[in-house]
Amino acid sequence: MARELTTVYVVHWEAEGIVKAGVTILPSRVRKFTSRGAVVLSLFHDKTVDLEREIHAELARIGSRTFATWKDGIPLLGAGGTGFTECYSVPSLAMAGLMDYLREVK
Repeated sequence: MARELTTVYVVHWEAEGIVKAGVTILPSRVRKFTSRGAVVLSLFHDKTVDLEREIHAELARIGSRTFATWKDGIPLLGAGGTGFTECYSVPSLAMAGLMDYLREVK
């Protein structure tokens, strides 16, 4: 069975030290975060959710989950706190390593 292709994104709120990874077929999803101060670190087009899982594993290795509940995520993510489980607090010292990791993703 063929896997559905999608876009995997990674965004970063530098001042807050938060990185979010997710999947979308809608560019407006990523714009929602950039309009709230995030910077796009990477966009991977025509990928499967397997890549998202790999990136989440790397984020969990170098950081920790940011939000305990969806309500905690509302100030950054917007109404509903959608995607709160995809956010990680990543120390600034780990960001260079994360960028290296993202550059090596195929």
